[in-house]
Amino acid sequence: MFVSLNDSAVLDNTRKSYDPRKSVLSPNYRSKLFRNLLKPFHFTAPNMIRRLSALSELKNSYQHPHVQRWVLELLEQTWTAQGFSAGPSDRHIHPTYNAMTTSLLINLGYPDHDVLRVGINWILNHQPVSLCPPEEGQLEMIARFGNNLVKAMAALSAYQQTYPEKWTNAMQEKLTQGMEALLNLEWMTRNPMLNSPVCQRLMRLEFPFNQNTSILEVLRLLRDQDKLEDVRCQSAIQWLRAQRQRDGHWLFTSMVEHPAWVPFGEPGLPNSWITRLATDVLHRASIQAA
Repeated sequence: MFVSLNDSAVLDNTRKSYDPRKSVLSPNYRSKLFRNLLKPFHFTAPNMIRRLSALSELKNSYQHPHVQRWVLELLEQTWTAQGFSAGPSDRHIHPTYNAMTTSLLINLGYPDHDVLRVGINWILNHQPVSLCPPEEGQLEMIARFGNNLVKAMAALSAYQQTYPEKWTNAMQEKLTQGMEALLNLEWMTRNPMLNSPVCQRLMRLEFPFNQNTSILEVLRLLRDQDKLEDVRCQSAIQWLRAQRQRDGHWLFTSMVEHPAWVPFGEPGLPNSWITRLATDVLHRASIQAA
């Protein structure tokens, strides 16, 4: 059952803590990028998840009153006692959107732990961390399982870093199993240059990440979990290294249009966000391999 901000005790603390007059606005809020992120959009649950996921990549964005209002609107539409839903009931809980909502709340610094914890609980109770070997030609199933798995493990990883005092053995077991499954996926071991639907979907350098995962998002997760030395991710590291331009930058190589998703750059141009992340991944990979 969905909550209402008008009568639910679950979100009552959030409503009381929201006071735009007390926001300390960063000078970054005057940037063109931030202004673009604050532009109006059609308020559906998936659209709000995309927009707030982008905002969660910017430091202190939750201090802005518009962002706080959008978070409240998102919770009003998606929070259930079982997890975060992208539809009109808890029957519409989707693994990717549940995980993305959980991650964005953690990364924004959302103050009510109990509200966001339902997303973690859904991952612990329902997210598969094993995939029976699919028959030949079922690459789409691998891609779908892998996409959900990446988002779920990213949410657990963010929770682990933000709430170490609340981290449990059950969470660690799920994260360990999920990371092992991620490394075992066929699209992590094959040459990413092979012409297959799965690899084509992964081979994008764009930021921020949307509902479809990419090699760069996978590598960021592997970096955060200190897994970059694993031999099963070396082909992905090699692919990322090969995309570096002669001047040391990485280009924003593609852009898939998604409603309410705001890219942090233009296709075909050097991108500071991607360059910063790719450089750090390769640096960490060299340290972990030493």
